[in-house]
Parts: sequence; structure tokens; C-alpha cells
Amino acid sequence: MVNVEKYKLLRINSRINDAVQVNAQDRDDVDKFVYLGVTVFKEGKGTQDIHKRVVKARGVFVRLRKIWGTNSISRRTKIRLYKTLVKPILI
Repeated sequence: MVNVEKYKLLRINSRINDAVQVNAQDRDDVDKFVYLGVTVFKEGKGTQDIHKRVVKARGVFVRLRKIWGTNSISRRTKIRLYKTLVKPILI
């Protein structure tokens, strides 16, 4: 069963623009769509999403600057923190 109210249609690099009907209702195309936290665009480009991820990862990195600057935490632990807290946001 498809929920028509939540149904979105995004055609990526498509030349076909025929009308699509769901439950006898025409559905409009959208230019972008967020799926699992990733923004997908009609043109297929992801540069805006990449920029958004870099900005978010930079923000987390900056918030941890006290940890990066301290000598009481080993380099190995700092690398583990980076891999755990910053890298997943970037990727």
C-alpha cells in the first residue's frame, strides 16, 4: 500500500516527463529529496550535500578542540575519537 500523501517522484537525469498516477491521482515531480539524511538532486549532483557534510564535520571537530589541544590524552585516543565522532559525519 502506497501512501499517496507522502509519495514523491524524483527523476534523475531523465528525459521522460510523462505524468505518473498513483491511486488515480497525478503526482508532481520534485527537484530534490532527502533520503536517509542524504539530499538527492534532480540533476544527480551531490556537491551541496558534500559541502553540508564537510561543514557539519568541521563543526564537530572544532567543538572537540579542547581534546585536541590537551597533552593528557594520548594521540592514539585522539585518533580513535576522530574516527568515531568526526569521520562518520563526513562520510
